[in-house]
Amino acid sequence: MKKIFIIYVNYHSSEYILSSISNINKQKSDIVQLTVIIVDNSGEFINGSLCSEYNNIVILNNGRNIGYCGGNNLAYSYIIKNELKGDILICNPDTFFNISSLEKIIQQVEVWGIYTLPAYDTSGNLLYTKVMLKGLLQKISKKSNNTNFTDTDYCPGSFIYFKRDDSNHLSSLFDEDFFMYWEEVDLSLKIKKMNGKCCFVNNAGNIVRADNKDGWLNKAIYYYLRNAFLIKTKHSDVINSWDLFIFMIKSLAVFSIKAMVCRNEKMFKNMFLGVRDGLKNKFGKN
Repeated sequence: MKKIFIIYVNYHSSEYILSSISNINKQKSDIVQLTVIIVDNSGEFINGSLCSEYNNIVILNNGRNIGYCGGNNLAYSYIIKNELKGDILICNPDTFFNISSLEKIIQQVEVWGIYTLPAYDTSGNLLYTKVMLKGLLQKISKKSNNTNFTDTDYCPGSFIYFKRDDSNHLSSLFDEDFFMYWEEVDLSLKIKKMNGKCCFVNNAGNIVRADNKDGWLNKAIYYYLRNAFLIKTKHSDVINSWDLFIFMIKSLAVFSIKAMVCRNEKMFKNMFLGVRDGLKNKFGKN
């Protein structure tokens, strides 16, 4: 059987994670053997009682919020230090999938790298089948693809299947200077430069992504704008200063209109802080 480690980073999302674990354990497979690693950034799993009925759960309590990047790195470090063999699935707590999709992925994927699936929202609307970047500007494709695999500029961080090999190319998954946002783009670009694959798997089903919670943009906008400076610095061979300028002009225009419509002063403040800290190369957790 193929071993797969599913990583969930928890930050006040225990209900989503418990629902996902329950769903996973209801599905039987003769092909995959799953271990769920929960990195607890908010202390909800600290006594272990929430998952006591399951025997395929590892809980890593770190006592503080180390973000998406730090959380996934902690789980990856646990896998490496314990010399555990198997592929890795990085999955957001509010992203849902079927075990049959994992079976189809492992039956087809042979080359090391990262893979993902087409995504729908909870209302059944198609979100994307491919993601493209022009500089820092993102373009979403919803076209169906007849081939087994479609190359993509990056794999969205809500669902990343990491096909490992014996070389252990990566010392860590994500650069923790990002904390959150743009880190999956950085990972994708890094893996492609190392001749790894970055693809959508087109015939293995899809994922379902829950809607973003109210107010998520207030915090996200800071990291989204700030980390654009970081991704440009790290990958200046494919992203130049003009790309950053165009991205900032368009993003600030869109977010400013949204902030004015919503009369959201906090959004204006986080926009300013994100650009300021990006210019100052002030990265990591804010």
